[in-house]
Amino acid sequence: RGLAEAEKTVQRQQDVALNLEKIGDLKRNAGDFAGALEAYEEMLSIARDIVTMDAAKDQWKRNLAIYLSKMGEARAAAKDSNGALAAFDEGVTIRQKLAETDANNIPMQAEIASAQERIGDLKRDSGDRAGSLAAYVASMDARRQIGDALLSSDSAGALAAYEQGLVLARRLAEANKGGAYQSDVSTMLESIASIKLNSGDS
Repeated sequence: RGLAEAEKTVQRQQDVALNLEKIGDLKRNAGDFAGALEAYEEMLSIARDIVTMDAAKDQWKRNLAIYLSKMGEARAAAKDSNGALAAFDEGVTIRQKLAETDANNIPMQAEIASAQERIGDLKRDSGDRAGSLAAYVASMDARRQIGDALLSSDSAGALAAYEQGLVLARRLAEANKGGAYQSDVSTMLESIASIKLNSGDS
């Protein structure tokens, strides 16, 4: 860390952020949530500085979004639902902005879908039913779009995306017994059946 302070280049700062990420991961896995949060907070501070130093490079913004998801998980584990939601929300906002110019970036779309699902979980657990459903719908739609995008080139990837979307569609249909979202279940099942039929898995 001393070298990074003496030589404040983007790469040096990124090296420190990566080391802090590893420290945070180790502490979180060991159950030291306070220590993990401390490391992640410093990691995020450096990541924000990097974005400011080199704002033209989207990779630094993507890294910041990834680090925010790490912070979201750590805060959720520490029972800080509001802090977790704030971190996930900021990460989604960054990724959605990046997606405006890179809509075919499947890994980033998958990150958006995963973060939206975690937002749905947190809002469900806090009693925010409407917010939870909205987040689950966003995650489901993102997974369906990933499946559609992969369908012609990666049937296994498309199948995985549709199956993940099906889990969310069923969750939504269960929460809305009046028939809403049942069509999403049917659409996902149809897409899954089509892929399996074409692959000979009937």
